[in-house]
Amino acid sequence: MAMNFDPFRHVVTLSDAVNRLMQDAVMRPGYAISRGGEVPMNVVERPDKYLFQVALTAVHVEDVSINSEQHTLTIQAIRKNILPSDAQSEDPGYLLAEFGPGEFTRTVTLPKEFDAEGIQAQFLDGILTVTIPIAQRAQPKRIAVSVGSREPQQITRTATNHQ
Repeated sequence: MAMNFDPFRHVVTLSDAVNRLMQDAVMRPGYAISRGGEVPMNVVERPDKYLFQVALTAVHVEDVSINSEQHTLTIQAIRKNILPSDAQSEDPGYLLAEFGPGEFTRTVTLPKEFDAEGIQAQFLDGILTVTIPIAQRAQPKRIAVSVGSREPQQITRTATNHQ
């Protein structure tokens, strides 16, 4: 029975190697945590709008601000210290720290012009959802084609006077 040779069968992907490295690093004592952690985001483009979803764990709605300028949307948030008062110390003894207090800013430049006046935002269960309508002039338009006549079109040339 012949076996197919697969040169990539034992190759570790870069993603797997980085994940393994991070898991090993997180469990070492003295692991340095970043202020605030990550703020994951999804951005979806539809024909008439953009949809943003931002995971803001332990953030209150009053600590979120959204600004738009030209083709850019900026989302800022502040997460306050959420540890119980007995754990709020210089070294709280984290074994794993993926979010903590801090300020976050995510800025995304969008490829199409949008209608800043029509932006809507909703915050529910730690997920900020922002709907951004694409400007009418930036949306694709279907051009109607009419049936022409069989009569020949005459193009008249106007003479220019050259001296």
